[in-house]
Amino acid sequence: MLGIVTLAAGVAVCMASAQGVTVRTETVTEFTGEAIQRAINALAEKGGGKVVVPAGRYPITLIRLRSGIDLHLEKGAVLVGPTDPRKCYLFPTKKGITMSKMGRGLIQAWNEKDISITGEGAIDANGATYFDTSAANMWGQFYHPYEGGRPEMVQLCRCTNVTMRGVSFLNSPSWTMRIRFCENVDFDEIKVLNDLRFINADGIDFDACRHVRLRRSKFLTGDDSVVLRAIREPDSDEPAILEDVLVEDCDLESACQTVRVGCPSDDTVRNVIFRNIRGKGRNGIFFDYPSRYLRTTDEGYMNVHNITFEGYTGEFYGSAVQIVVESGIKLRGVRDILFKDFDVKSAKPLRFIGNIHTRPERIRRVNFTLDGKRLEDGEFVADCTNAKPLKRVTKKGPTHHKRATPTKEGKQK
Repeated sequence: MLGIVTLAAGVAVCMASAQGVTVRTETVTEFTGEAIQRAINALAEKGGGKVVVPAGRYPITLIRLRSGIDLHLEKGAVLVGPTDPRKCYLFPTKKGITMSKMGRGLIQAWNEKDISITGEGAIDANGATYFDTSAANMWGQFYHPYEGGRPEMVQLCRCTNVTMRGVSFLNSPSWTMRIRFCENVDFDEIKVLNDLRFINADGIDFDACRHVRLRRSKFLTGDDSVVLRAIREPDSDEPAILEDVLVEDCDLESACQTVRVGCPSDDTVRNVIFRNIRGKGRNGIFFDYPSRYLRTTDEGYMNVHNITFEGYTGEFYGSAVQIVVESGIKLRGVRDILFKDFDVKSAKPLRFIGNIHTRPERIRRVNFTLDGKRLEDGEFVADCTNAKPLKRVTKKGPTHHKRATPTKEGKQK
């Protein structure tokens, strides 16, 4: 049964009943982001429901997701971001909400539950307008130190039961998705397609989340495709732990790394499985802990363990696998990492380097083929003889809203 109940400005409101369950549905009839937000707010006040966005282009500056809302983008529906980042909204910085270096974003939610973005539509962040495309840096990427900063596309913090299914996320000028302190995250058959020349255009940064599933998805990114982080909040004793993560049946192409695991000042990343991954681009899997990514308040803190990569193929013009802890960095541990059923081509050597403070342990390989040659099963033994003291890197200028010359990896840390 389907019936029109009322008609609001820019929104057709319906009630759908299927198998005894009533779902309130509002279909957006006005091609504006404001109409979409009105529909979200109206349904949220009534306990939630489905906001249907039909085919068409919808200019947006901010969409705030609310509990119980499924934002459903039908085929041909495109939410289009602004060309001026000052029209995007800064993420809130209230206690219990803030995310480190959040900046501005297009899709935001905090302290919400049961939220989703589904359908065959797309969100286009208009990324090219934030870069000087007439000039590239030394890595062939665009760099434009825009005074207002480049917005991220999706920013979710402290949300529970987050679903994204079928939607395409296009042309992000910075991180495409930052998912922080969220639980029960389920992403399936999404596409993250950015220009490979867009510096800092990560795919998804899962940060201090629990129970994460990413399946059957495709990534094309100017920076890291899938990033595992555990960023500690400044001036807080709250643990930041990323755990119980499964990434499977995904295609990852990156101008930086297909997978990056942590930064040296992070907290804990553990119990992660990557399965049946097809990689391509500059580098494959990186556990990279240099001094330039350190906070000024420590010499390293991260603890990463129980990470499995099973079924990974790819060809890279950089290095397929790297675990490097720079001299002087003092991590709590890098251990119990398994590389199983690999078939990769790597223009540069695999690297496994620690130091006298941090020794990567139990880095195992099983059925690992490199450049057509099957390696003997066993352990990758890291060179841990480096006893040089920590070399502090002086960071010039702000690190997020306004950047100086980017690091070689093009990362915001």
